[in-house]
This record gives sequence, structure tokens and C-alpha cells, in this order.
Amino acid sequence: MRKIKLFLTALAVMVASTAFAQKLTVTGNVTDASNGEPVPFVSVHEKGTMNGVNTDLDGNYSISVAKNAVLVFSSIGYQTVEVAVEGKAQVNCELPTDSELLESAVAVGYGSAKKVGTTVGSVTTVKSEALANAPSSSALDALQGQVAGLAVMTTGGVAGDNNVSMTLHGVGSLGSGSSPLYIIDGVQASSSSIMSMNPNDIASISILKDASATSIYGSRAANGVVFVTTKSGAYNSRATVTVRSQAGISTLADFTMYKNMMSGPELKDFLVRSGLMTPQDIYDKFTSKGWDANTEWYKYFQQFNNPQFQNDISVEGGGEKVAYMIGASQFHQRGTAFGNFYDRYTVRTNVQGRPKDWLKVGMNVAFSMEQTAGAGFWGNSGSTSNNTYGGLSYVKNPLIPAVDEKGNVPEIMWADGNYNTRYLIDQQPQQTDYYNLLGSFNVEIEPFKNFKIASRAGVDAYTSRYGYTLYPSADFAAGSGSRSRSSGLGYAATITNTIEYSFSIANAHHVSVLAGHEGVANYAESLGASSDELTDDRLLNLQNGSKTTYDISESMSQSRFLSFFGRIDYSLMDKYYFDASVRNDACSRFGVNNRNATFWAVGGMWKLKAEDFLGIGKAF
Repeated sequence: MRKIKLFLTALAVMVASTAFAQKLTVTGNVTDASNGEPVPFVSVHEKGTMNGVNTDLDGNYSISVAKNAVLVFSSIGYQTVEVAVEGKAQVNCELPTDSELLESAVAVGYGSAKKVGTTVGSVTTVKSEALANAPSSSALDALQGQVAGLAVMTTGGVAGDNNVSMTLHGVGSLGSGSSPLYIIDGVQASSSSIMSMNPNDIASISILKDASATSIYGSRAANGVVFVTTKSGAYNSRATVTVRSQAGISTLADFTMYKNMMSGPELKDFLVRSGLMTPQDIYDKFTSKGWDANTEWYKYFQQFNNPQFQNDISVEGGGEKVAYMIGASQFHQRGTAFGNFYDRYTVRTNVQGRPKDWLKVGMNVAFSMEQTAGAGFWGNSGSTSNNTYGGLSYVKNPLIPAVDEKGNVPEIMWADGNYNTRYLIDQQPQQTDYYNLLGSFNVEIEPFKNFKIASRAGVDAYTSRYGYTLYPSADFAAGSGSRSRSSGLGYAATITNTIEYSFSIANAHHVSVLAGHEGVANYAESLGASSDELTDDRLLNLQNGSKTTYDISESMSQSRFLSFFGRIDYSLMDKYYFDASVRNDACSRFGVNNRNATFWAVGGMWKLKAEDFLGIGKAF
């Protein structure tokens, strides 16, 4: 028996020694296949096991695996790569970028984007596919239903209406009601600027909600931050031309109200049976004047089977030193309200360069032109049918014809004192022209590894023009025609300077420190004029109205921000996370005795799924 025990012990030792001898310590470096730069925090694990590590800030790793093991390299924004060890002590890996996975990265204030699951603050990111495929004309409309707690509303409801209201959590942002702060590629912008963008030019939209995520933006971010990142080209990639066309048709969803309305014969029968009118009254008021129609008025207020189409073309690619993306688009949408349509034309260019290993420069410029047309005061309920156009079209008398025997819309006033409402619509052609320029220039210097100095200057500028004409009377001699015009322009100029340094200790402690300075200048002005008592629709100059009915209005506003901010991010073993941020804003909108205000936040996170006791493994 003793000999058997000795034999089994020896056998166990031999098996253990053999297994140990088959283990190999493998080291290597992981780089970006597009630019050769090291990729930090890449998950490196032995396929089929729970054995894994992460690369450090220089992309280096070390792991003990079997000699015949297969290493799996994975990271947010990159394609997963498998490499066989085959007994080699050094295994390097180049990770190709993955555009779809890259959009899963989370954009944070200033500094670099973070991987999903490593952000302490509450951040939700919507991918480009969700924006491009949504049945809407703008990126903001496409966000509806995509982000928990986000409400997106348009006040007008007609095609091209860019008066969008977004609410994340209450009212409180200084001077901006309940609206969040909008940032496009690091530049402060307006909601109208995002509405003017081609949704297909957007790579992602990140919604920063809580204090931990938004405090870096200070007073302007009390209602959250909408961070828009546009598409760009890739280094060392072939030129790709993309042509895309979309088309659709929209119409009214519910005709129940119109189907339940009385016809002309039904109305005459009702008036007689109810005692409101006699047959003679009906003859005198309507039939004798040729007003014995059966008009379905909603057909003269609504447009049916309305087309919507968009055409895009883009070219993107890059060489060793330059990456580029150039795109143009055209969009057309006809609304359901009569006379309403919306046209948008956009051009965007995004060029990034790295003339030196330590120097990066970039320029992002976008221009858009929008034109919106439609009947004035569409949907305005008013007090009488004279002032109600779309919303109350169903109360118009069906016995009154909308057009004459030649199919023309008459400008006559009916015997009951009401105008031909369709004529009023035709005489109120509201047209708005909106032009937007969004541009930025950025430079980044990296004097030594992981120490970056960046500067960005950008501007969001617009000009608009609006006008409408009204001639509600058939008798122009009465002098009841009116006309109004208005115009506006404005801009938001932003200059941002940051310093960022990242380092790691013992491949377990990862620290990133950011400090920066920012200046923002806002300016807006508008001018409007109107005139009444015009006597002829061929004389549309405002001075042709009554000298006593001129009305001129002007407004102007401006503000300045001067800010200093900082942030520190710390992670331990990719399990425990901590961040803290602070910002001091000096603003012209603050009281004269309190021009400065400080905003700060701290946060922490514990990634439970990385704990070994859950049986998941830190590599996942």
C-alpha cells in the first residue's frame, strides 16, 4: 500500500510539473491599426478561460497563459482580434477601428471620450443609426423616445418648425428656461443649429444628465447637456463615396372629425327642421346667390399624400497625415397644412491632420440654408371664423362655395360677414429664410506621452428673414391690407483651452487630470417693421400704408462668460471609479455684486460585474 501511495504522489507531481511547464508569460503592445498609436485599457484575455488583464496607458500588457493559448483583444471602438500564442513570449496586436462600436463611446465634457461603463455620471448616448433611420426631419425630433426622461416638443407642428422645446429635469438654467446646453463638436450652439443639421452627418448624441456629468459646464448646464459629435474620416483609409436617397409620403392620420361633419343637403334639412331657418331664408341667403354648394372645406385647408425626400452624398477617407470627410445634402418636406413646405440644404467638411507625432490640427465647418413657407397663423383658433384657418375649417358653411365656376378662389366677403377663409390663407404667405454657419478650429500638442495641450475656437452664427402679407378685404379701397417683415442675426463665439495628463501606477491605478479655461460671447439682434391700410396688392412697400400705422421694433441682447474648470478621474483595477469636477463662472448676467459662482460635483461607481466573487471575471 505504501508503494502505491508513493507512486501516486510521484505521478501527481509529474502532472503538476508538466502543467506548470506549459504555462508561458506573454508580453506585448496593442496599437491602433489606423494611426499606430498605443491603445490603453484594452481587454486581453485567454480564450475559453476567465484569465485576463488590461493594457496600460502605453498599450502594454503582461499575462501568463498556456503555450497553445489564443489571446482575445477587445476594446470599445475597435474590432475584436484573436491571436494564437504558439509558444511566443511576445505578441503584439493592431486593432482595426469599428465605426459601429466607436459610437458606443461616451462623450464627456472637454477631454476624451470614455468607454461605456467607465463613466461615473449619468450619460446616455444615441447612435447615428437611430438618428438617420428615424422618420423625422431633424436630429432633435429623432431623440424623442430614445432617452429616458427627455421630452422633445415642437410648438408649431408644421413642416420646418424649428421652435423645439427640450426638457431633461425642470426649469433653472440661467437665462434659458428649461432648455439644456447644446454643444456641437466642443462649440456652444443653439437648438436651431442642431435642427439645421443633416442627421446623417451626426456620429452620436450624448445626453449628460446629472451633476457629476454636467458640473464641468457650470451654470449653463443646470438642465443637462446635449453633446453632438459629427462624423469624421479615418487615417490610412481608402476614399469612400456614399450616396444615399430616402423618400416617403405622409398624410393625415385621422379623418373621423371630417367624416362626421354635415354635408350641404344635411345642413339645409337640419336648419329647416330645427326652426333656425325657413326654406325661403335658405333660398334668399344662399340659393339665389348661387351659394348652394356641398363644399368639403377640409380639402381646401389640408394637403394630402405629402412627399418627403432626402438626398445625401459624402466622401471620407484619409492618408497617413490627413483624414477628411466632406458631405452635402438636400431635404424637402411638404406639410399637411395648405401651403406649408420645408427645404434644407447643407454642406459640411471635417478635416483633421497630424503633421508631426506631437501635433494635431483640425477644422470643422458646416453651412446650412433653410426655407420654410406656409399660411399665416395656421391653426390659430381666434374668436371668429375670420381668424381661424386650419383648426376650425370644419365649421365653415358647406353651402358656400370655396371656388368660382372657373376654379378660382374668390376674394369676396360672404353675406354673413365672413371672408372666404381659403382666400385668407392664400394672402398670408409666410416665408422664413434661415442661414447657419457653424465652424471650429482646433490644435492639440503632446510634448510628451499622455500630456496634452489643446485649444479650440469656434462660432455658431445665424441670420434669418421673415415676412408675411395679408389682404383680407375684397375692397382694397377700404385700405385694409397689411404687410410685415423682420430679420435677425446672432452668434455664439467660444474659445477653450485645456491641459490634460493621464498616468497609471502599477497597472492598477489609472488617473486623468484636466484643467481648462473658456470664454463665451453671445450676441443677438432683431429688427421688425409692419404697415397697415395698404390699398393695392401691387404696391407692397411698407411706406404705402397709412402713415399712422407704421410699426418698427428692435431688440438686442449680449452676454459674456469667463470660466475656469478642472476635473480628476480615478479608477482602480477597472472596478472602482471616482471623479470630481469644479468650475468657476464669471458672467455678465450675474448680479453686479456677485459676478462669480462656483459649481462642483463628486461621484463614485463600483462595477460589480468585474468582481471575481460574481463569477464573471474582470476581463468582461
